[in-house]
Amino acid sequence: MPIDMVDATLTLHDGERADVLLFIPPTEDISRLVTEGNPFVAMVRGGIEYFVARAAVACLELPPDRVPQLDQELPIARRNARVKLRCGTIVEGELRWISPDGQQRTADALNVDVPYLVVHGAATTYLVMKAHVASVVEA
Repeated sequence: MPIDMVDATLTLHDGERADVLLFIPPTEDISRLVTEGNPFVAMVRGGIEYFVARAAVACLELPPDRVPQLDQELPIARRNARVKLRCGTIVEGELRWISPDGQQRTADALNVDVPYLVVHGAATTYLVMKAHVASVVEA
């Protein structure tokens, strides 16, 4: 099975940050890495295999083409936001979500039944686990 090596920056629940290498099949949605499967995920950190508890992953900084994409045929709402993680880390960028009639508020994006937010920053894109979000402020 072919595997893509994806550079990412990992932020853990306690604020620890590390540059890691993820091994992802080319057609797999990277959000599955932190939302589905066994309790631990294998990554490479400093050339050494590193096992991380899925529940400890607060945020992954990823190349924009590796985060889940929205269907451009559907109505998309956008809001600039500042997301504060429980560990104190701040993530800033644009939230985007599918917005059927009446669901264009930031609260609608936050309360949708998906365990993560995608925050599109200026130079990177963040996959933020909602369980680790302390607050969100529209910017």
